[in-house]
Amino acid sequence: MASNLTRTWSRINQDVTVAYGTDIDKAIRVVEVVGREMADDPLWRRRVLEAPRVERVEALAEFGVTLKILGSVRAADQWAASGDFRKRLLEAFAANGIEIPRPQRVVLSRDPGPGIVPLGAPDQDDLAEGTE
Repeated sequence: MASNLTRTWSRINQDVTVAYGTDIDKAIRVVEVVGREMADDPLWRRRVLEAPRVERVEALAEFGVTLKILGSVRAADQWAASGDFRKRLLEAFAANGIEIPRPQRVVLSRDPGPGIVPLGAPDQDDLAEGTE
């Protein structure tokens, strides 16, 4: 006999990456405060079964440290609860100076060599204008 064990509850299952250099213990505390506040909120009190919390450090990723966050909610509220939790977490991270990294691109340009001026680059006459 098969049974759907998630018909009455479901998970908030969120991976959040914080920048390298972040105080991980502080980030964990912020996540736990946000989870408890959500569970205590009158809007969510009857729908959050287990406050979202950091389960573990999930990965040392390319851009930062990934935290695995888990919580339990009533099945019908899974998507709304996950979205509200992420919104609250973004606000709390910003208020606590915790950065969520984003890809950055560094463009390196080689010197094209003597006597070669890249297109659009100022020449000596352009640089000399206004210095007299």
